[in-house]
Amino acid sequence: MESENKKNSLEDILIDNSDSQKQLKKILMIVALVIVILIVVIALTKMVIGGSDETQMASTTLPAPAQPREPLFEELPIESVSDADDELTRIINQLRDSELRQQEIQKQQLAQTPSPQTQPVEKIPQTITKPQTQVPSVAKDEQKYDPYRVKNGWYVQVSSFSKFTPNQVFLKNILDKGYKYYFYKTDIDNTQVTKVLIGPYATKDEAIAHRARIKEEINDDAFLFRVTDGI
Repeated sequence: MESENKKNSLEDILIDNSDSQKQLKKILMIVALVIVILIVVIALTKMVIGGSDETQMASTTLPAPAQPREPLFEELPIESVSDADDELTRIINQLRDSELRQQEIQKQQLAQTPSPQTQPVEKIPQTITKPQTQVPSVAKDEQKYDPYRVKNGWYVQVSSFSKFTPNQVFLKNILDKGYKYYFYKTDIDNTQVTKVLIGPYATKDEAIAHRARIKEEINDDAFLFRVTDGI
């Protein structure tokens, strides 16, 4: 009896174990099914969200369709361009031909023009003589004028200097007034002085007569001076 009871209890245990295993398998299958359903739902949700995002991105990133623009330059057909090139070439050829003809005409004109060497020389009649340029006669005194060659006679002194040369404007004014100046060197108080004299005059009266005009035109302090040791 005991052996039968043990056998029955063992069978019960085995039956219980098989029932529990069946229940566990059902639970695991349900859990697996739920997990699969969740995965499918998540995948579908991502697909829906991703599609809407892509649609939004496409709507935001796609550029607006370009509007047709008017062409900046009118397209010419190939035939018209070639015709224009032909016309330009024809004009260039005409200009070149015209220039060549002009050069040829100039060469012919130069060839027809007699050179100066081949021009006939007109014979001048013996009765006609070429006018000779008249050289104005100059007095011997004017040709030999030297301001440092002081002759004996009466002069009108208009200036003097010792260390510095006379003012060139002052000397030019004397010549412009129609006078001649001379440089007469002498010693005054052991100092060499150069006098500026206008003359010479033959007599003292003549020098006095010119002194009044010289004082008005050249120097108001002008006075008479006589040279006795000149040339």
